[in-house]
Amino acid sequence: MRLVYGNAFMPINGATTTSRVRPVLASSGRPIRYVAQIEVKVWLIGNGQADLTAQENTLNAALLVPYQNLVLYQDTGFPTGTNLINPASISGVRVVEGPSYENDARDGEYVTQRTCRFVCEAEYVVPGAAAAMLSFTESVSINGTGGPVFRWRPLINAPPVRQIIYPASTVKATQAGSAVGHLGYPPVPPPLWPDVEMVDQRSVTAGSPRRLGQGFVEWPVQWRYTFEAYGPLVGLPSLPPL
Repeated sequence: MRLVYGNAFMPINGATTTSRVRPVLASSGRPIRYVAQIEVKVWLIGNGQADLTAQENTLNAALLVPYQNLVLYQDTGFPTGTNLINPASISGVRVVEGPSYENDARDGEYVTQRTCRFVCEAEYVVPGAAAAMLSFTESVSINGTGGPVFRWRPLINAPPVRQIIYPASTVKATQAGSAVGHLGYPPVPPPLWPDVEMVDQRSVTAGSPRRLGQGFVEWPVQWRYTFEAYGPLVGLPSLPPL
């Protein structure tokens, strides 16, 4: 078997691999991505220090280049299931640890053998989770009841008097929230009371997503609606979608 990173070929049967997978969860607990990691230990076989130094420098240069496929091939030349495929990954394949060199061969290290260890990692989107909502929150604030407007009128020689200034008033409300989409901006909830919205005060703000290697994740948006009506307004905030 042979391990290949990009165009760098490890010695035949000269590498061992350890694979790990870790899920990435949205705030709702839904799996949205998974991190696949392969730890590699490779033995460079050479004839003397100069030969091993040249192989070490070649391997170091290859591992400095990100976004390459890491594939363990069978003796037949067909790939095994131990692989990190770069085009399918949102982050791309990256070396996240190493290369580090160990004295694995004892007296033979840097004589006939050079032992190297490195870790590659890539993130992949869970099928069906591209449009997932990573987080969602919304609040509805209602101020007033539509009842009369009272004020206290100060008097010169007597205690203040409570008076009705207006027999009725308007009810004001605010609907505000924020959400973060996985691979794109999430839909913004519509206003609860569109007929009495103060449309000149509507605010929708989109923020920049987070760069994740080759791709972008966590697309944030905020919204705020203002309402004013004569009569009661009744409504509750939207529930977080899955």
